[in-house]
Order: sequence, then structure tokens, then C-alpha cells
Amino acid sequence: MNTSIVIANVIHSTPVWVWFVLAAVIVLGLQRTQARTVTVSRIVLLPLLMFVMMVSSVFTTTSPDFVLPVFAVALAVGAGFGNKLGQASGARAGEAPGTIRVEGEWWSLALVLGAFVLHYAFNVVEATDATLAASDGFVLVRTLLLSALGGIFAGRAATVVWLGTRPVSA
Repeated sequence: MNTSIVIANVIHSTPVWVWFVLAAVIVLGLQRTQARTVTVSRIVLLPLLMFVMMVSSVFTTTSPDFVLPVFAVALAVGAGFGNKLGQASGARAGEAPGTIRVEGEWWSLALVLGAFVLHYAFNVVEATDATLAASDGFVLVRTLLLSALGGIFAGRAATVVWLGTRPVSA
């Protein structure tokens, strides 16, 4: 079958609400390219949602014995990378109590778009090729990528909150 026909069929079969989610992801990611002062809860909300989405996606599919250790290692590696991104964020306490000043950056847009694309691709595979979706190789790749992304979201958010709420030494 022609690749362009397959792609057109996949896009046509995608529920309309998915495109609204994509638009929201892009808007949220673009907002993070500007320096801003935000509350701690606002810093944590999107990464927490993404973390929960990534982790739940790993464990809602067939779980071979290797999933838990792969999940743990990928999550830890992702959290370490997220910590580095958080350290580079320039986060500091905001002027009002409970707020954090963060610099604009493009990582958030790249991460949320990456998460969207991965979920979309994995869902397409699951909908079109059940044999591939159940294979150990697919489950391994899915677990590695989603767990690492979940770790990046969690590690970055935790570091930004820590930097933005710690007392400033005189």
C-alpha cells in the first residue's frame, strides 16, 4: 500500500479531539518560551500531568518481566537529565510569596511535542498492528521512551521548584 495513503488514512481516522490536544500542547509549550513569574502549582501541573500520562501508559499495556527494571532505570536517567534542564532554567524566587521566576526556554515545547508524537505513534501502532504492539521489542522501546520522558518532566519540575523556593543566601 502507498505510504501517503496509509498516512492519510491514519490522519483521517484520528479523532478530532486529538487535534485540539495538539493545539493545546503547542500553546502551552510556546508560553514557556517567554520569561514569566508563575506559582509553584503552575510550574508543577503540566509536568505532573505528563509524568502521570507517561507512567500510566507504560503500565496499561502488556507487561513482560523486564518492564519494571527498564522503567526504573529509564525514569532515573530521565530525571537526571530533567535535573540538568532545571538547573539551566534560571529559576529563582519570584517577588510575591509562592511564585517562581523562570526564563523562557524551548525545551518544554520540544518535550511536550515529543510526548504527543510518541503517544500518537504508539497508539497508531497499537490500532494498526496488534502483533507488533505486543512484541517485546515494541514494549521495550515504548517503556524506555515514555519512562525517560516522564523522568525528564518530573526531574525538571522538581529542580525548578527547588531553585525557586530555596532561601536566597545573602
